[in-house]
Amino acid sequence: METNGILNDEKRRRLAETVDLFLIDYKATPSALHKELTGMGTEEVLKTLAFLEKMERPVILRCPMIQGVNDSENHFAEIRRIRDTYTNIRQVEIMAYHSTGRKKWETLGIPYRLEQLESAAPEQKKRWEEMLRDQKEKQVSLEGHTQ
Repeated sequence: METNGILNDEKRRRLAETVDLFLIDYKATPSALHKELTGMGTEEVLKTLAFLEKMERPVILRCPMIQGVNDSENHFAEIRRIRDTYTNIRQVEIMAYHSTGRKKWETLGIPYRLEQLESAAPEQKKRWEEMLRDQKEKQVSLEGHTQ
């Protein structure tokens, strides 16, 4: 099930009883930026992750990335911390921004707030994926290349 993870206790419980895989979005750090971008802070997302861990339900953490908006080192550090904290997270997926939804918004008559942004290049997505590796992994990798 795809969700933003913002669920009340009753919905969490009911869904955990029937859903066998959760795809949960984690969109921004700090919580204030998450709230600015989505209308809600990160607290409920983290509560959902903790609840699903307790219920032993697997999660794929999906991280939509927009260059210059939420691609800070602080955000990647928090994603790594979340990944390493919750044992039920099976993988972290970077979802690089693309502008293909622009036409959909136009068709619906809704102003598209990201009009000036272009889709992220494949190389940018690779850099973001590299940022998910923790510093220890990077150091081991670098040491392996120097020998």
